[in-house]
Amino acid sequence: MGTYLVDAKGIEHAQIIQKGLIGALQLDYIGNVLLDKGLEADNSALVSGKKYTALEHNWDEAYGMLTLNPVYLAGATDATRTSNETFIGSYIWEYNKASYAKIHPAFVKGRAAIVNNDKAEAKTQATFIRTEMEKAIASAALGYLGKWKSGTTDAARAHAIGEGLGFIYSLRYCKINGADAAFSDAILLGLMGSPNGFWDLTNDKINAASDAITAKFKL
Repeated sequence: MGTYLVDAKGIEHAQIIQKGLIGALQLDYIGNVLLDKGLEADNSALVSGKKYTALEHNWDEAYGMLTLNPVYLAGATDATRTSNETFIGSYIWEYNKASYAKIHPAFVKGRAAIVNNDKAEAKTQATFIRTEMEKAIASAALGYLGKWKSGTTDAARAHAIGEGLGFIYSLRYCKINGADAAFSDAILLGLMGSPNGFWDLTNDKINAASDAITAKFKL
């Protein structure tokens, strides 16, 4: 459709996979593994042959999963993203304008807390980072649902809903906000559960999905 590869139901599977992996890999591994269970790692002794503890390594890995840059979003403004962030790093800037500039300081504060053996402060910073990542994913889902409504061609609307479906799939990894697979799947079913998929979408279906996300994430 246009320049986008879709199936007979108008579904752009490549976008669902790409945006779904942002949740399944980055959001889940950073937020629900490294910055959750990973905070229970040992911080009393260096890893054999290394210069860091297991807890320090988990924290640093979380940062490395977010960005390849020494300073995340260095020099960025609301209007301009100056660094070459990708995937979730890019979408945090695009869809969480209120907090993107606070993410790097939170990582720095959390790392310092680990060095100082202050696990409570590390947990506080981890929770902030996780919360703001989840907010970006939910806001991206809402943004692409909105782009379906504002699209002026079938190709533009199909592309928008493909991206939106991927981010809606990723909502299942938003544990801080209490979302899960059942929540995510219910929205997906409401949007695409009819026989003709994209071709059966209506404003009412889009609004119902948007309302569910807005209520769950208090956006």
